[in-house]
Amino acid sequence: SHVDAAAASVKEWEASSPSNRVLALVNNAGKATPGIVDLCPLSEFEMDISVNYLGVVRTTKAFLDLLKRSGCHAGTVPRILNIASMSGLVALPGASAYAASKHAVVGFSKSIRVELAYSSVSVSAICPTFHRTPLLTGLQSKIDRIWELAGADKRAEYGEEAHAELKKGALDLYTGC
Repeated sequence: SHVDAAAASVKEWEASSPSNRVLALVNNAGKATPGIVDLCPLSEFEMDISVNYLGVVRTTKAFLDLLKRSGCHAGTVPRILNIASMSGLVALPGASAYAASKHAVVGFSKSIRVELAYSSVSVSAICPTFHRTPLLTGLQSKIDRIWELAGADKRAEYGEEAHAELKKGALDLYTGC
Protein backbone atom coordinates (compact mmCIF):
# COMPACT_ATOMS: atom_id res chain seq x y z
CA SER A 1 0.00 0.00 0.00
CA HIS A 2 0.99 3.65 -0.30
CA VAL A 3 1.04 3.95 3.48
CA ASP A 4 3.42 1.02 3.90
CA ALA A 5 5.70 2.41 1.18
CA ALA A 6 5.75 5.83 2.86
CA ALA A 7 6.51 4.27 6.26
CA ALA A 8 9.35 2.20 4.78
CA SER A 9 10.83 5.31 3.18
CA VAL A 10 10.66 7.23 6.46
CA LYS A 11 12.23 4.28 8.32
CA GLU A 12 15.16 4.37 5.86
CA TRP A 13 15.54 8.11 6.43
CA GLU A 14 15.40 7.64 10.20
CA ALA A 15 18.09 4.94 10.07
CA SER A 16 20.41 7.12 7.96
CA SER A 17 21.36 9.41 10.87
CA PRO A 18 21.06 9.26 14.65
CA SER A 19 19.61 12.77 14.67
CA ASN A 20 16.72 11.86 12.32
CA ARG A 21 13.54 11.45 14.33
CA VAL A 22 9.85 11.39 13.48
CA LEU A 23 8.19 14.03 15.63
CA ALA A 24 4.73 14.32 14.12
CA LEU A 25 2.15 12.44 12.16
CA VAL A 26 -0.68 14.49 10.65
CA ASN A 27 -3.63 12.44 9.42
CA ASN A 28 -5.68 14.65 7.12
CA ALA A 29 -7.85 12.60 4.80
CA GLY A 30 -11.25 13.74 3.68
CA LYS A 31 -13.99 12.39 1.45
CA ALA A 32 -17.58 13.46 1.87
CA THR A 33 -20.68 11.72 0.62
CA PRO A 34 -23.73 13.97 0.80
CA GLY A 35 -27.22 12.60 1.07
CA ILE A 36 -29.83 11.06 3.30
CA VAL A 37 -28.96 7.62 4.72
CA ASP A 38 -31.97 6.04 3.01
CA LEU A 39 -30.79 7.28 -0.40
CA CYS A 40 -27.05 6.55 -0.18
CA PRO A 41 -25.73 3.20 -1.31
CA LEU A 42 -23.82 1.25 1.32
CA SER A 43 -20.73 1.48 -0.89
CA GLU A 44 -20.64 5.25 -0.29
CA PHE A 45 -20.64 4.72 3.49
CA GLU A 46 -17.90 2.13 3.11
CA MET A 47 -15.76 4.53 1.07
CA ASP A 48 -16.14 7.39 3.58
CA ILE A 49 -15.24 5.04 6.44
CA SER A 50 -12.29 3.60 4.49
CA VAL A 51 -10.78 6.97 3.60
CA ASN A 52 -11.71 9.14 6.58
CA TYR A 53 -11.43 6.67 9.45
CA LEU A 54 -9.52 3.57 8.39
CA GLY A 55 -6.97 5.77 6.60
CA VAL A 56 -6.21 7.37 9.99
CA VAL A 57 -5.91 3.93 11.62
CA ARG A 58 -3.67 2.57 8.83
CA THR A 59 -1.32 5.53 8.94
CA THR A 60 -1.20 5.64 12.73
CA LYS A 61 -0.33 1.95 12.93
CA ALA A 62 2.34 2.31 10.22
CA PHE A 63 4.13 5.22 11.94
CA LEU A 64 3.47 4.59 15.64
CA ASP A 65 6.70 2.71 16.36
CA LEU A 66 8.71 5.51 14.72
CA LEU A 67 6.98 8.08 16.92
CA LYS A 68 7.47 6.03 20.08
CA ARG A 69 11.19 5.55 19.29
CA SER A 70 11.60 9.29 18.90
CA GLY A 71 10.63 9.85 22.52
CA CYS A 72 10.83 13.18 24.25
CA HIS A 73 14.00 15.03 23.37
CA ALA A 74 14.90 18.57 24.33
CA GLY A 75 11.29 19.33 25.25
CA THR A 76 9.90 18.02 21.97
CA VAL A 77 7.04 15.56 22.31
CA PRO A 78 6.13 13.28 19.36
CA ARG A 79 2.56 13.98 18.29
CA ILE A 80 -0.26 12.44 16.31
CA LEU A 81 -2.62 15.08 14.96
CA ASN A 82 -5.82 13.66 13.53
CA ILE A 83 -7.78 16.15 11.47
CA ALA A 84 -11.42 15.28 11.96
CA SER A 85 -14.16 17.85 11.40
CA MET A 86 -16.79 19.74 13.30
CA SER A 87 -18.97 16.96 11.84
CA GLY A 88 -17.11 14.63 14.20
CA LEU A 89 -18.75 16.49 17.09
CA VAL A 90 -22.03 17.78 15.66
CA ALA A 91 -23.78 15.89 12.88
CA LEU A 92 -25.40 17.73 10.00
CA PRO A 93 -28.43 16.30 8.22
CA GLY A 94 -27.60 15.03 4.77
CA ALA A 95 -24.06 14.06 5.76
CA SER A 96 -24.51 10.85 7.76
CA ALA A 97 -21.71 8.91 6.02
CA TYR A 98 -19.23 11.74 6.49
CA ALA A 99 -20.34 12.49 10.07
CA ALA A 100 -20.06 8.83 11.08
CA SER A 101 -16.53 8.60 9.70
CA LYS A 102 -15.40 11.80 11.43
CA HIS A 103 -17.05 10.76 14.73
CA ALA A 104 -14.97 7.58 14.42
CA VAL A 105 -11.79 9.67 14.05
CA VAL A 106 -12.64 11.63 17.21
CA GLY A 107 -13.40 8.44 19.17
CA PHE A 108 -10.24 6.74 17.92
CA SER A 109 -8.17 9.78 18.92
CA LYS A 110 -9.65 9.80 22.43
CA SER A 111 -9.04 6.06 22.83
CA ILE A 112 -5.44 6.02 21.65
CA ARG A 113 -4.66 9.12 23.73
CA VAL A 114 -5.41 6.95 26.79
CA GLU A 115 -3.77 3.82 25.33
CA LEU A 116 -0.55 5.73 24.62
CA ALA A 117 -0.44 7.55 27.97
CA TYR A 118 2.46 5.27 28.99
CA SER A 119 4.50 6.47 26.01
CA SER A 120 5.80 9.87 25.09
CA VAL A 121 3.36 10.22 22.16
CA SER A 122 0.70 12.93 22.39
CA VAL A 123 -2.58 12.52 20.48
CA SER A 124 -4.99 15.28 19.43
CA ALA A 125 -8.07 15.47 17.25
CA ILE A 126 -8.61 18.77 15.49
CA CYS A 127 -12.18 19.55 14.46
CA PRO A 128 -12.27 22.50 12.05
CA THR A 129 -15.46 23.96 10.68
CA PHE A 130 -16.11 24.02 6.95
CA HIS A 131 -13.79 25.94 4.65
CA ARG A 132 -13.63 26.32 0.91
CA THR A 133 -11.65 23.26 0.01
CA PRO A 134 -11.93 20.62 -2.71
CA LEU A 135 -14.07 18.64 -0.25
CA LEU A 136 -16.93 21.12 -0.77
CA THR A 137 -16.30 21.72 -4.46
CA GLY A 138 -18.89 19.97 -6.55
CA LEU A 139 -21.02 19.02 -3.55
CA GLN A 140 -24.22 19.77 -5.48
CA SER A 141 -23.23 17.47 -8.35
CA LYS A 142 -22.41 14.76 -5.79
CA ILE A 143 -25.91 15.20 -4.35
CA ASP A 144 -27.35 14.83 -7.86
CA ARG A 145 -25.33 11.61 -8.36
CA ILE A 146 -26.57 10.10 -5.08
CA TRP A 147 -30.12 11.20 -5.96
CA GLU A 148 -29.95 9.36 -9.28
CA LEU A 149 -28.42 6.24 -7.66
CA ALA A 150 -31.33 6.12 -5.19
CA GLY A 151 -33.76 4.90 -7.81
CA ALA A 152 -37.18 6.11 -8.85
CA ASP A 153 -39.08 4.68 -5.85
CA LYS A 154 -36.86 6.43 -3.28
CA ARG A 155 -36.86 9.68 -5.27
CA ALA A 156 -40.66 9.58 -5.37
CA GLU A 157 -40.83 8.83 -1.63
CA TYR A 158 -38.70 11.86 -0.71
CA GLY A 159 -39.78 14.16 -3.52
CA GLU A 160 -37.95 16.78 -5.48
CA GLU A 161 -38.30 19.23 -2.59
CA ALA A 162 -35.97 17.12 -0.42
CA HIS A 163 -33.45 16.99 -3.27
CA ALA A 164 -33.63 20.76 -3.68
CA GLU A 165 -33.22 21.32 0.10
CA LEU A 166 -30.12 19.11 0.20
CA LYS A 167 -28.59 21.07 -2.68
CA LYS A 168 -29.49 24.39 -1.03
CA GLY A 169 -27.89 23.23 2.23
CA ALA A 170 -24.71 22.29 0.35
CA LEU A 171 -24.64 25.69 -1.37
CA ASP A 172 -25.16 27.44 1.99
CA LEU A 173 -22.24 25.50 3.43
CA TYR A 174 -20.00 26.47 0.54
CA THR A 175 -20.96 30.13 0.31
CA GLY A 176 -20.94 30.54 4.09
CA CYS A 177 -17.24 29.63 4.26
